[in-house]
Amino acid sequence: MTTPRFLMADNSQDPERIYVVHTQDPHFVYDIMAEDFVWIENNLSEVIGSEDESEITTALTQLIEDALAFCRDEMNNMLEYGEE
Repeated sequence: MTTPRFLMADNSQDPERIYVVHTQDPHFVYDIMAEDFVWIENNLSEVIGSEDESEITTALTQLIEDALAFCRDEMNNMLEYGEE
């Protein structure tokens, strides 16, 4: 089985929140509503192969942009197919 790069998630204990889970290194959960994330595995510098602060910032920014783009696409797909 091939695991998708991102997964959408929610939780009945906090139904107003929408999460994007990054399943590849570095693993994290991004709370779309709060614009906050939690590292499951904080190894970004190892993954990108650099300790340089600007490179880490660039990589993190790209990951968050990718997560948001994934979320937008999924929401549009749900609207297109009539899911709520």
